[in-house]
Amino acid sequence: RSYALSPFMPRARGCYHCYQSDHRARDCPHCVCATCGGLGHEPPRCPYRTPAAEDLGDFAPHARTSAAEPAAFTFIELFAGIGGFRVALAALGGRCVFASEVDPFARGSYAANHCGERPAGDITQIDASSVPAHDVLAAGFPCQPFSFSGKRGGLGDPRGALFLEIVRLARAHQPKALLLENVRGLESHDGGRTLAIILRELEGCGYCARHAVIDAVGLLPQQRARVFIVALRADVRQQYDFPRLPRLGRGVRDILQPVAAGAAAAAASAA
Repeated sequence: RSYALSPFMPRARGCYHCYQSDHRARDCPHCVCATCGGLGHEPPRCPYRTPAAEDLGDFAPHARTSAAEPAAFTFIELFAGIGGFRVALAALGGRCVFASEVDPFARGSYAANHCGERPAGDITQIDASSVPAHDVLAAGFPCQPFSFSGKRGGLGDPRGALFLEIVRLARAHQPKALLLENVRGLESHDGGRTLAIILRELEGCGYCARHAVIDAVGLLPQQRARVFIVALRADVRQQYDFPRLPRLGRGVRDILQPVAAGAAAAAASAA
């Protein structure tokens, strides 16, 4: 008698090419590549596969319609999510000239939040020459490899290694400043050696880098401590002092949007 596999039943981790459990499908020596017909790799790892075309979103040169807008400074944001850095930097008079985000749902939210501008896609597939010149590079690079709630693979994790994309663009464009953010666990990861490597990489690009752990609890009703790294190009300024945040003592009531009178009346009548 056969039984359908329930989605709630644990599945054995193994190879779906040869059904052996000692390796994964991507490492199967019997796998036949659909791209070249060779053995031992799948199409994403095929040495003969055509590189993916750059997805520059609405930041492609032909799609930019507001390049002449005056601004106090220009900036880009990598691993942009839904555009948190853009909200803050635009409020300071900056103009976003490029953004990159790989998650399709976050890209949709970003476009909805920011004048319909859809971010570029996978930054690893975008040549540095396709990114406009800018004054500030902002990035909240992937945090899972450094988080206390993850496996803490660090820079050896492919997601952690995406930090090197920041280094690549910083070397190519030499912006005046870099503003980076990550989870608090980055500071203590591998006894502090991971953060030391990151700071050393930035210094190797010609920057003076400093970091601080800042908790947003002074501004919002949430414990949210994060590592912020500020790196200034060596010829711009040698010293940077992190600001001291005020303690506003806000509660949840202070940040909730007011309920419209009509909605409140409808809710009351329904009750």
